[in-house]
Amino acid sequence: MPLPIDGLTAPDSIEAWASRYLDAAVRGVRSAEVADKIALHLARFRDHFHTVHGHDRPTNPPGLPRPLRLQ
Repeated sequence: MPLPIDGLTAPDSIEAWASRYLDAAVRGVRSAEVADKIALHLARFRDHFHTVHGHDRPTNPPGLPRPLRLQ
């Protein structure tokens, strides 16, 4: 299985995820018009997520413990 872009050290933020997604799957594959629309929707999602949750970290929100690991 290939590692994600930037390996496992990529920042945990929606902005970073969206940028990596655009680079890996959209830019150079889709037309500039479509790429701009996708970027717009990702920005809207980022803004909505931040408004609702108060942060932009999709995996470990600030102030909360890491998820429990079930064995």
